Amino acid sequence: MANPKHLNILKQGDKAWNAWRKQNPTVRPELTEVSLAGAFLSRANLSRANLSRASLADANLSKANLTGADLTGAILTKANLRGAHLRGADLGKANLTGADLTGAILTKAYLRGANLRGADLGKADLTKANLTGAILTEAYLRGGDLRGADLGKADLFQANLQQAFLRGANLQKAVLAGANLTDVKNLTQAQLNQACVDENTKLPKGLTRPKPCSEEDLSKK
Repeated sequence: MANPKHLNILKQGDKAWNAWRKQNPTVRPELTEVSLAGAFLSRANLSRANLSRASLADANLSKANLTGADLTGAILTKANLRGAHLRGADLGKANLTGADLTGAILTKAYLRGANLRGADLGKADLTKANLTGAILTEAYLRGGDLRGADLGKADLFQANLQQAFLRGANLQKAVLAGANLTDVKNLTQAQLNQACVDENTKLPKGLTRPKPCSEEDLSKK
């Protein structure tokens, strides 16, 4: 359950909230299951906050500090997270459908099983993020930094990965059917061979289309 005092202060706006956080640096905000759909929380200091299963659909969290926050199972559909700091945040099984994460910092974030269908992750920093089994169908990842990220069994159907950085990324059984990999950076043939592509996957120059995944392989996702 959310702490009523914490929620009341947050509803007073980012200035009051950030001042309270500054005065109480050791207190971890308890905001479990709060309903803040459409709330204006831009630049709010929500680092280490417990926002698990919170409803934040259409909320404005642009440039908010969510470093180390617990957003497990949170609803963030169409939320504005442009430039937000989410380093080390737990977004496991969160719903980020259609969310705007342009330029967001998601270094070492946990996004296992998260739904990012149609999300905008252009130029987002996803270095060493865990995206295992995440849904990234039709997601926009152009120029995103995915170095060392774990995309094992992630669904990237028709995702746009143009100019994304993929050095050391795990693509084991990642679905890249119809995905755009034009001009991706540092993708090796060995990495590509681990993924599931189809005839509609747009490959970068110098790499060849690997053997398609079998129906059995896809059923193991």
